Amino acid sequence: MAGVGFVEDPDGELGRGLPLDREVHLRRAAQVLAWSTPTAPPLEEIDLAALELTGHARVILEELEARVAVLPAESELGELLAYGMAEAARRLSVTSSGLGVLAYVHGRARLVEGLHRSLERSGGGEQAQVGTHGFSFAPERATGTCDPT
Repeated sequence: MAGVGFVEDPDGELGRGLPLDREVHLRRAAQVLAWSTPTAPPLEEIDLAALELTGHARVILEELEARVAVLPAESELGELLAYGMAEAARRLSVTSSGLGVLAYVHGRARLVEGLHRSLERSGGGEQAQVGTHGFSFAPERATGTCDPT
């Protein structure tokens, strides 16, 4: 195919420093969460949405990692973010096998929403609440207890 090329970027340098397009991510997540069994689109569209949301989640996770890297070593916020990032990485390692495709893509959409909440709250300093995957973690209660949001 003439005119088709590939960009080799093994270290992911090309995307660093670009702002996240939060609205696009959240709009796609909301669209996916509105799907139900009777209203689900064709399997190909569900697979594409899962792929897109997985990519969004990985980009957001990288941004969170960068923010944690600049926090003081003893930061409670950093510890809570690290916990949430580990949970996000665990969720990203899950494949759709054993899950229905709709449940799988819904999980990806909820993950993107939760990671965006974490990213939003991580910029608020030490007193900010960190939300990941539908939970809010308050720094003053860093015992591992979580409240559903």
